[in-house]
Amino acid sequence: METDYELRSKKEKEKVGNYGKFEKQNGDIEVKKNVKNKKDGKIYVATWNVRGTYTEGALIRLTQIMSNYAIDIVAIQETKQKGNFTQEIGNYIYFNSGADDRIFGTGFLVTKKLKSEIVEFLPISNRLCKLRIRSKYRKISIINVHCPTEEKEEEEKEEFYERIEGVYNKIPRYDVKMVIGDFHAKIGKEEIYKPIIGSHSKHNQSNENGKKLIEFATEKDLWIVTTFFQHKNIHKGTWTSPNGKTMQEVIEGQIWIQITC
Repeated sequence: METDYELRSKKEKEKVGNYGKFEKQNGDIEVKKNVKNKKDGKIYVATWNVRGTYTEGALIRLTQIMSNYAIDIVAIQETKQKGNFTQEIGNYIYFNSGADDRIFGTGFLVTKKLKSEIVEFLPISNRLCKLRIRSKYRKISIINVHCPTEEKEEEEKEEFYERIEGVYNKIPRYDVKMVIGDFHAKIGKEEIYKPIIGSHSKHNQSNENGKKLIEFATEKDLWIVTTFFQHKNIHKGTWTSPNGKTMQEVIEGQIWIQITC
């Protein structure tokens, strides 16, 4: 998932360093991608629930995939690694945010080309961490989340979003803000949410986790960018059932972006 966008508001056009162009007109947002030239100085970001990285060779395989797709930063969920640590793996740096067991775990893999641009890695819990890096014009704060699933108690989900909000509110005002990860949410096509979610979801109705996600994005003036992209339905599936027969678009590769001028 690339982040090489240029952003343009209704009133003005502003250069924002590593991020291409958003065009927001009449309540809609058009996202233009430019991925042809990797030597363009832009930073390419992805997110992936990997279902575990503690087995031998797992992290090395991830770095190989990153190299093949020219990804600079990948936010990882379910690392299933213990504790908080940093480790160099070939041409990449691995940051882990975990607990005392192998339940969940979040982290980042970052190319060493950005090593001097890393400002901070903040491990918060086995479901939440943050990375802050320098780009050409602004610093970029990326919050990596692994939200509770739909069937979890409402209290647990409310507490988790409060934690996300607490981390988000501490980000410096002029940073580019991104919240990415596995949200376990289904976003629909409700007309009332269109300025926030676009109109290209696989689903017609948002589930409760989706509504909670939309509410948070609305409060923080964020865009749920994944559902702004037009794809064939076969390419919208991000989760497959264990028997391989059911595929759903569960928001895992979500990117929200906010730029404060």
